[in-house]
Amino acid sequence: MSLEVERIMEALRALAKDTTRRESQRFVAAEQAIKTWLSQTKDLAKQEQMLRELDDEIAEEMDDFRVGLHAHITRLLKTLADRA
Repeated sequence: MSLEVERIMEALRALAKDTTRRESQRFVAAEQAIKTWLSQTKDLAKQEQMLRELDDEIAEEMDDFRVGLHAHITRLLKTLADRA
């Protein structure tokens, strides 16, 4: 796992475990974290690569929260493909 994916995974794991927020709030926070993370680059191919690597990591630890993240990443990948 690359260092950049490791950092976002740490943040997503923390959100997954945060029982002080409702799941919907955690999911919105996760979407924002991913959006901010992707904004590191304007290169669509790089963003696609980042998302695919993140999705691979998320798939290793599937639970309800991560299933939602996988669906979100799938939508982002489709959006990137439509822009290309």
